[in-house]
Amino acid sequence: MKAVIDLLLVEDDRVFAGMVRLWLDDDDLYSYRISHVDRADLAKTMLKEHEFGAILLDLILPNGQGMELIRSIRSLAKSTALVICTQLDDVDVAVSAIRECAPEFIPKSELKCPKTLQRILRTAMARHDGASLCQRAKDSVEDLRKTLDDSKREMAKEQTEYFGS
Repeated sequence: MKAVIDLLLVEDDRVFAGMVRLWLDDDDLYSYRISHVDRADLAKTMLKEHEFGAILLDLILPNGQGMELIRSIRSLAKSTALVICTQLDDVDVAVSAIRECAPEFIPKSELKCPKTLQRILRTAMARHDGASLCQRAKDSVEDLRKTLDDSKREMAKEQTEYFGS
């Protein structure tokens, strides 16, 4: 049985959105439950109301675009894999997108077959899961460090009380 991934598709080109649906239906590993919106404000509303496993985001929408769009989407979906798929075939935009926590960026012109899109989504989800796991491990280490420091202070206090100053 395939794992089910809730995907938010933020795309104003209905033909491209239809192609994405068809291509993801062909995935061997995942079954995608796709919610499609065509405007930035609708995407933000969806992100406030639902949790998604991944987001496929176009950077040029009627009411939002570019880096500001990435920032606003990322602020609402910190725990979601984000893939940028856009008509912009600009290295500067790609580098900026990667710096804004969208490590998967592909120009639409490079999407030639279903397997490419499927691989990019899988990579984004795996990378995001790995980053989340790493952050949880860092948080656990920090919690242990604080507990150890508290224990050391408590022991020092008890020794002072027992043996005197």
